[in-house]
Amino acid sequence: MKAPFIVFDGRVAKADRGRREPALMSSVDVAPTIVSYAGLKIPDNMQGRDLTPVIQQTQDRERHAVISSQEGHPQQ
Repeated sequence: MKAPFIVFDGRVAKADRGRREPALMSSVDVAPTIVSYAGLKIPDNMQGRDLTPVIQQTQDRERHAVISSQEGHPQQ
């Protein structure tokens, strides 16, 4: 499943905006990324990875695969 993760940082120069990053992410990565952008310490027990270094291009992609699942519940 592909779903875009859109980040806007007004501090980024206009010439560097609109870039597409092919890095893989999971929905659990959203929380630590937002906490990091807010300048706060990411709690040790928070799941997911901070994607700020990937977004800011200071680190290469970390993942080569992401696994997800979706379970359905029968309607009654």
